[in-house]
Amino acid sequence: PLGETVSTTAGGTFARDGWTAAVEASRTFEETPGSYGWRVAHSEDEQAFTAAGGAYRTSKGVVEGRVVQQDGAALGNVALDGSAVLAGGGVFLGNRINDSFAVIDAGAEGVDVQFENRFAGKTGKDGKLLLPGLRAYQKNKIAIDVNGLPLNADVPESETVVVPREMSGVVLDFGIEKDNQAAL
Repeated sequence: PLGETVSTTAGGTFARDGWTAAVEASRTFEETPGSYGWRVAHSEDEQAFTAAGGAYRTSKGVVEGRVVQQDGAALGNVALDGSAVLAGGGVFLGNRINDSFAVIDAGAEGVDVQFENRFAGKTGKDGKLLLPGLRAYQKNKIAIDVNGLPLNADVPESETVVVPREMSGVVLDFGIEKDNQAAL
């Protein structure tokens, strides 16, 4: 290991029919948006092999690219990994959904949403957010930060618990309405 996130390996063999040497370094990326990872590798024997790749996680998915050079030829690829959900009156792009998800309607733009007491994202211009990563058949606590709502917002509830089915989603409308009496 080189620090907390980078690791390296090196090795080699020597035998009657030839030799091989290889070196690799990599950095793993995390589940949070803004994290990135990379990997570089090189090996030598009768033929040389070199590869490099990287990945970056956004709030909308993962962008990954790789380049390989071997036998005088190079090839590469780029991949996008994520999800597209049509629910709650909109189309939402997000990270891969492996289990269940929720579409949150907080009623205003820029409202912080929490999942299990951890920051999960901010609502978009339409006041909604796609929240992947819910656990099926288990209690999932979802809350909104009322400090991000307009002063005239009437807030019937700011947190709830949902139990979605496997490979399905729920639409959570927190019922936020604008009411001038609430501002007073």
